[in-house]
Amino acid sequence: MPRMADKHIPTAALQRWVDQLWLAAGCSAGEARLTAEHLVGANLAGHDSHGVGMVPRYVSSWLADELQLNQHVAVTSDSGAMLSLDAHRGMGQSMAYEAMNLAIERAQQHGVCVIGLKNAHHIGRIGHWADLCRSRHQGAGRRGNTENRQPARWRRCRTWRLPSGDRGAATIRRRRRRAAAWRYG
Repeated sequence: MPRMADKHIPTAALQRWVDQLWLAAGCSAGEARLTAEHLVGANLAGHDSHGVGMVPRYVSSWLADELQLNQHVAVTSDSGAMLSLDAHRGMGQSMAYEAMNLAIERAQQHGVCVIGLKNAHHIGRIGHWADLCRSRHQGAGRRGNTENRQPARWRRCRTWRLPSGDRGAATIRRRRRRAAAWRYG
């Protein structure tokens, strides 16, 4: 069978397609836009495994009632600088966005915030959320701990993004038992 030639789809067109798909499924305009921006952004960042190729899996989850549209995070435990949140199986990008906004607000109040987010659908490229914190002049650390549906090599990954002045952001990344890696961006 001949190999299919690579097709280049303009970013705006691809983002519009993903956005319109989720609007047709019943997402709010904000949730559809956020999901489309995040998935296309993952591809543009070189993380194709977390990009628009996830759309068929998301649709399957939605059809199987595993993904609930238009949810909002609910605070299940609040200790000021520590929050536990339930996403009610909501769209991961939207749930993580709400969670990170709460975390940033609390970090500004208390100097630090630790959040736990449960029952969210796939939240996409997790480094995006650390970048969001950094863009608002907050350091960010995260520990991804997925259910066992994914290969072991993708579980237990930690990343910390720290503001570092004129040099950009320092990223400390540790995957499983490998040594920490530093990157200045």
